Parts: sequence; C-alpha cells; structure tokens
Amino acid sequence: MFALITVLVYFLLLEKQNIHGWTTMSHSSAVFFLFIFLGVAHLTKEDEHLHSTVVCQLVGVAVHYFWIAVFCWYAPTHGI
Repeated sequence: MFALITVLVYFLLLEKQNIHGWTTMSHSSAVFFLFIFLGVAHLTKEDEHLHSTVVCQLVGVAVHYFWIAVFCWYAPTHGI
C-alpha cells in the first residue's frame, strides 16, 4: 500500500519529477505489483483447480518478472 502511495506522491509533485523521482516511482511500482501477485499466489494456492492450471503459471511468471524488476530498479535508486 505504501508503495502505491509513494508512486502517487512522486507522480503528483512536479518538482520531484527528475531522474531520481522516476527511478523511485519505477522501483515502488514494481514492489507494489510484486506484492499484488504474491497475494494472488497466496490466495489461489488452496484451490486445486487454479493451482495446477495456466493461472498458476502466469502468476509465477509475473512474480518472477517483478522480483527481477525490483532488484534492477534497486541498483540505480540506491547507487549500487
């Protein structure tokens, strides 16, 4: 939830829209979507029909993508 608030604040404040602001927005949005898909994975793990179908595979791919995005956006945001 706080990642979404961070994205909204950086989007609405014009003076924060520089390269650091955009990388922070990208990192925070990746974190937000990562937690959304992790929540979906947690909620659907009890359903046997959804657990062994394409939905499970798509959620797994999305979680993998957003984990990579979080770590890739972490580097320029924190000066690594």
